[in-house]
Amino acid sequence: MRKNRDRWRYELSLRIGNVSTLSIQHPGHTLFNFLEKQISRYIRGISLSRMEELKVLSINESGDVVFHFFGSGHDKNRVREAGVKTDRTRSSGRHHATAVRTCLPSRACPTT
Repeated sequence: MRKNRDRWRYELSLRIGNVSTLSIQHPGHTLFNFLEKQISRYIRGISLSRMEELKVLSINESGDVVFHFFGSGHDKNRVREAGVKTDRTRSSGRHHATAVRTCLPSRACPTT
């Protein structure tokens, strides 16, 4: 059996300024599920060759969200650029959600 050497785990974080508002606006959905759907939609928009098993790992009271997903090592630059792009969008005031700050390269690692 051959192991997939191109499977990388990406761990990223973002900050949400209005965690309590999100919880109230989306009754019936857990905040984790809601954020997983929103993050998945955003990541699909950056045209990665593969994205699997997206999962929100933690949310704290300050609105810091840590999540991970598995993807191709070929996409590490796209993941990094997407984080920078979102940071710029937030700082220009056009996006109220918040920034995805990548933890690359220390948090992107191949899996076996």
